[in-house]
Amino acid sequence: VPSQDPESSDPEFSAILVNPKIVSHSVQQTCLSDGEGCLSVDREVPGYVPRHKRVTLEYYELSGEKKKVRLRDFPAIVVQHEIDHLNGVM
Repeated sequence: VPSQDPESSDPEFSAILVNPKIVSHSVQQTCLSDGEGCLSVDREVPGYVPRHKRVTLEYYELSGEKKKVRLRDFPAIVVQHEIDHLNGVM
């Protein structure tokens, strides 16, 4: 997940997530003020999608090790977007 800070070249979150599952999430929701973009959609769509502000994920690394991570704000939005794709949601 790229940093939203234009001065930073370090990602906010970087991992390969095998079989990610959201195991808990906040009640509070958020969305990107400019809407979500998606390379799978071939036309302009506003993409205002309500997302959980915080999520806790369980996933496996390529080594098979089970991991758990808590994400919030932009990284949480990005991961929820990608999990939607894994679940067949456009």
